[in-house]
Amino acid sequence: MNKLLSKVLESKKYKGIDISLVEEIYNINKLKYKKEKEVINKTKTQLHQIWGAFNNDGIDYEELKNNVKNSAKLNNDYIDIFNALLLLHKSSRERITFINEFYYRIFDSVGEYKNILDIGCAFNPFSIPFMNLKSNTLYTGIDIDNNEIKFLKWVFKFLGKDITKFDLDVNVDFEVDNAFSLKVLDNSKKDNKEKYDVIFLFKLLPLLELIKKGSSKELLLKLINYNPKVKLVVSFPLKSLSGREVGMSKHYKTEYTKLYSELGLDYEEIDFVNEVVYVLNKS
Repeated sequence: MNKLLSKVLESKKYKGIDISLVEEIYNINKLKYKKEKEVINKTKTQLHQIWGAFNNDGIDYEELKNNVKNSAKLNNDYIDIFNALLLLHKSSRERITFINEFYYRIFDSVGEYKNILDIGCAFNPFSIPFMNLKSNTLYTGIDIDNNEIKFLKWVFKFLGKDITKFDLDVNVDFEVDNAFSLKVLDNSKKDNKEKYDVIFLFKLLPLLELIKKGSSKELLLKLINYNPKVKLVVSFPLKSLSGREVGMSKHYKTEYTKLYSELGLDYEEIDFVNEVVYVLNKS
């Protein structure tokens, strides 16, 4: 690792971030800026935009583990624990009031499925009880935060042992990965797993565009080439993180429906109060 890149990772805030993503962002900025300081500052800014801004002032995972343990002692219902965890992340918090309808309408559009990949999952795995997934569904969540992924693994393992009514009947897996490298796709081939037939991209594409223009198109093409029969579930926020409406609905609906047509993708639009979802498949 070069000295400049290590300066980015020196920050306590970003120590747990997937190194391959930091390298990707760093190398993109290295081509844009001549001064070392500009490269480092821009890389840190983009890491904040795609990750830090959604995590408030950071999460103390050890403290959170203790909270989960204490909640499990007082309450044998894991749904309450998952609800509390969903409220800790800005993205999942925004849909908590309509979470049942959200997943009902998505899976009504998706149809048959066996194997789900959630790219940039954050705390979305705690939504699994509200998805009403079929028995033995495989759900894989990937994200860029090592500490978050360790916590997700711990919660599902802990509750599986300590909550008598933890009856999801869903096979879960969590890995550190990012939307640029997507090692998880190669790993699934090596392990002879069935291909992912549903892939979640919740509020992800606009964040990728902040790093590299055209990355939405590149990612959608990569996923369609990986499995031409895949259903892609893409969503966009209709309000900023501060809750303001700043023309996001018109922008996303105009620009991205053009992209879907360009790529030969059929789509169904599903509207919610602060989020629009598209279920995409190859024509």
